[in-house]
Amino acid sequence: MLGVTALEDVALRQLFWTLTTLLHSTLLRLLLAINLLPVYCLRQVISVLPIATRRLPLLLTRQGRGRLISQTEQYRTYEEEIAAKQHDGSYRFTPANVLPWNGKTSWPVNRNVVEVCGIKVRVTHTKPKTTSDKAKTIVLLHGNPSWSYIWRRIIRHLTAVGYEVFAIDWLGHGTSDKPVNAPEISFELHMHTLRRVIEQFDLHDFYIAAHDWGGFFPARPSDISMHYYLLYWIWFFSTGILGPLLPDSFVLRFMAPNISVKTARAYSAPYSQSMFKTKASIGRFSHIVPALPDWIYDIRSTDSWRVIEGWLGPEHFTNLNAQASLAERNRHVRGWWAGEFDDKNSRNAPEKVMILFGREDPLLPEFKPVLEQYIGVSRVVRPADGGWLPGAGHYPMEQKPKEIACCIAELSEA
Repeated sequence: MLGVTALEDVALRQLFWTLTTLLHSTLLRLLLAINLLPVYCLRQVISVLPIATRRLPLLLTRQGRGRLISQTEQYRTYEEEIAAKQHDGSYRFTPANVLPWNGKTSWPVNRNVVEVCGIKVRVTHTKPKTTSDKAKTIVLLHGNPSWSYIWRRIIRHLTAVGYEVFAIDWLGHGTSDKPVNAPEISFELHMHTLRRVIEQFDLHDFYIAAHDWGGFFPARPSDISMHYYLLYWIWFFSTGILGPLLPDSFVLRFMAPNISVKTARAYSAPYSQSMFKTKASIGRFSHIVPALPDWIYDIRSTDSWRVIEGWLGPEHFTNLNAQASLAERNRHVRGWWAGEFDDKNSRNAPEKVMILFGREDPLLPEFKPVLEQYIGVSRVVRPADGGWLPGAGHYPMEQKPKEIACCIAELSEA
């Protein structure tokens, strides 16, 4: 006789299998996006209405419009300075703007603390079960909205065959401390975090396995078809409307419909102390993918745009600012991988890379050939099935952990 949890598993798996199947239809994706758009816009209008009403008189005079432009530039400079200081490690968080980890997790592993910008990053460190002169080190990087828990079964496989493994919880995720203010949550903070981990553990000649935000430059509109682009906008509008009220398990189950209730709860455990604050980084990274055409980012430099931004409140454009910055970084990174820059950093590009995608990924399967193109075919080590993992979606670590661990081992031996 099935217990309550088992029945819940069966019901939820069937529900999300049905939902995933329905959203294979481009038409249904379009209809859902169209219906979510006005609700999202209404929510944004409500949020900016008080400040827009108060600043309306400034639109009527040249001096007032000049003030609005100045306020826009000051705020953009403020955010750019935060990102720059986080990148070089000189930034320091104010304790009041950070929530420490609540200590809750159903995954009891050894965790080390690395200080980054005055707050704590936690790194799961697992040593190999067997020692060998040929033992290798691997660093695992998770994406959004997950944390290092997503690598748990792969870690077991890797340590069993002699790997030493480090799995980072990015700041704002999992067991690491959680900044609560959007402007203080940046991709540059992730970059510095990785460098600090490498320095503290004195890592050399190691491999990186990375997923989603942890691993690659984001897809741009020109990289994917409308079918997959629509799913991104459904995600963008849904998170913009519901914010932290959107259950993490909903996203996880859509991407991997066979996930269990127990596993879904484990993903949510580190965020249970304060739903609205602990998920700030999840929300931030949900909205800073540079998914708009470049011409929109380009017109931000015009006076008309800067007047409107100042009128509606520059702080309401914080995600767009981050998108524009990442769009520029995206162009640079693609050029770096393609060898367009003749500098020592370009010459230090990895000699071999393996790209794996779940064949049933509902979001980004079209991005696989884009990555291969920019990274360079000569660097790409192709596993069986050409890098496709049958029976896996956007979270293949939940569905094909053994296969992924074997691919990591294959890459390190190539």
